[in-house]
Amino acid sequence: MSVTRTIAGVVAAPLVPTAIVIVVLLLAYDAYLENIPGLLLIGAIIGYPCTLLFGLPTHFLLMRQGWTRWWAYAIAGALIGAVYYVIVPMVLTGLTRLDGVEGGYAALSDGALPIAMTLCAIAGVVFWAVARPDRSTV
Repeated sequence: MSVTRTIAGVVAAPLVPTAIVIVVLLLAYDAYLENIPGLLLIGAIIGYPCTLLFGLPTHFLLMRQGWTRWWAYAIAGALIGAVYYVIVPMVLTGLTRLDGVEGGYAALSDGALPIAMTLCAIAGVVFWAVARPDRSTV
């Protein structure tokens, strides 16, 4: 396992799903190009914590089990997306209550679950393609 490639994978994995979301938003909603920095920031705020808290430990688990094929990373990414789908609203609800908003709660629509799972599966495959855990380094 190459540490450099693993770090590069951690850096790259959240960028591709963020880019996909930006392109879809630009095409579907005629968003303006000046929105891109804000969208990149949102992607980083969501993507990098997810990658560091869930993706990297999952990578080490998959390596330990010898599950180093691309599809293992895609499946793991999809499962992480489902977990994140549950966690994000809980965190947002907690933050709004800390900010003094009573009785409110955050929720994601049912349609967001497959989107979250797909984007995280893509992130897992991007990580795999950069880190290439299936190749041993000598």
